[in-house]
Amino acid sequence: MKTNFVLIIICLAFNVNAGELNKKERNGYKLLKTESSNPFVESSSINSVDYTTALGLRFGFEGGITLKHFISSDRAIEGILSSAYAHRGIRLTGLYEIYAGAFDVDGLSWFYGFGAHIGYGRYGRDRWNHYHYRYDGPVIGIDGIIGMEYQIQEIPFSVSLDIKPAIDIIGFRSGHFGDIALSIRYIID
Repeated sequence: MKTNFVLIIICLAFNVNAGELNKKERNGYKLLKTESSNPFVESSSINSVDYTTALGLRFGFEGGITLKHFISSDRAIEGILSSAYAHRGIRLTGLYEIYAGAFDVDGLSWFYGFGAHIGYGRYGRDRWNHYHYRYDGPVIGIDGIIGMEYQIQEIPFSVSLDIKPAIDIIGFRSGHFGDIALSIRYIID
């Protein structure tokens, strides 16, 4: 199952920019309008986002502060400083994201990506569990993300809904697969 998911993500990553490119200048970036054979992109062209940097809040299981910066017309890096009540800790996540237009709607894009996190957390089972254990310490792991973002044209805000699964590799080894979040960002430039 995990292998199939990884293969799908890899195929999508290389298929998004297939086709004929038309370049257009906006906010200092060359935006690409691409003919795509990708089944997840309903329109025949990929709409790029209209901003470079945005800062906001992420509301979900691991809520926090999010900063997104586009390094090209369809590629972004995102940093998330988050905290989860269940883990009583803090986590810094870095993500590399790939964007594509969605449903031929201006300002609506879907995205997916991958990254890593580092943080500190407290994990443990309840005292009635026979396998009682506790871990307080650092964690390092890998993350994935997939979601949709809408840039509001009339005001400088963007709203996104995503799911960000993560696996802790070093420290307390566990998976966090249900981190669904709504992010609201103010567009800086």
